[in-house]
Amino acid sequence: MKYPKIGLVTGLGSTVSSQFAECFKESLGLLFGVTVVTECFVDANHIIPILTNRIRVASIVLDALQSIGNPVPDLVLIPCNSVHIASPHLTQAFGDSFIPIDQAVLSMIRREHRHGRFLILGTTTTVEAGFYQEGLCRLGCEALTLPADAQAQLDEFIFRELVYGPMNPEHLQTLRELEFHFKHRLAADHVILACTELCYLVRVFSQPKSYEVDSLQALHDAGLSRLHYLMEGGLNHATRYSHIVG
Repeated sequence: MKYPKIGLVTGLGSTVSSQFAECFKESLGLLFGVTVVTECFVDANHIIPILTNRIRVASIVLDALQSIGNPVPDLVLIPCNSVHIASPHLTQAFGDSFIPIDQAVLSMIRREHRHGRFLILGTTTTVEAGFYQEGLCRLGCEALTLPADAQAQLDEFIFRELVYGPMNPEHLQTLRELEFHFKHRLAADHVILACTELCYLVRVFSQPKSYEVDSLQALHDAGLSRLHYLMEGGLNHATRYSHIVG
C-alpha cells in the first residue's frame, strides 16, 4: 500500500508546532502503524513582522514546503491560524492536499451541532482576514470579535508572552479572565480558540471548556480524516476537502 506523504510546517510558535507534530505522529502510529511526517521549518521571526502581507507569507511557506522535495505532499498541515491568511495561494499550489484550518474548525462545529453566537479569539491578522466570520455566516451562525482595545491586549499577550514562551499557569488565568469577561459581555454561546498558542496553553494547564472550539484539535482531526480517505484509495482520486471532513 502506498503511504501518503505528509508535509507539516513547524517552527511558527515556541513549542506548539513541534508538539502538534509529535501528537500527530502518535495518532498516526495508533491508527496506521506508521509515524512518517516530513517537517519543514519556518522561523517565526521571519513570519510575524509580515503577517499582514499574505503574498509574502505564502512565499515563505511555499519555499519551505518545496524544500522537502518531490513528490509534493498528499497532505499539508500548518498549525498556525494567522498563516492561513495565505490559504488562497496555498490552495492554488497544493490543491486539496492543503487543509485550511478554518475549514477544519467549521467542520468540527457542524459535526458537533453547535449553533448561535461565536466569539473569535485570535490575532488581529486572523480576525481581520475574516475567514472565520465568512464561514460562520454560511453556517447560519453569528461571529463576534473583541473591541479594538481588548484585541490589542490579546495580540500583545500572544506575541510577547506565548509565542516565545515558556508558558505558565498565570498565562492561562489571564486568558480565562479575558475569555470569561467578553463571553458574558457579548452574550456568546461558544468561543473559537482561533490561535493555536491559546489552544496549546489550555491543553497544557487545563482542559478545553465545553463552550470552546479548539482549532488545533480541529486541524488534527481533519488531518486524520483526510488520511483515512487517502489510505482507502483516495491517493488516485482527488476530491474536495469539504466532502471528506464533517
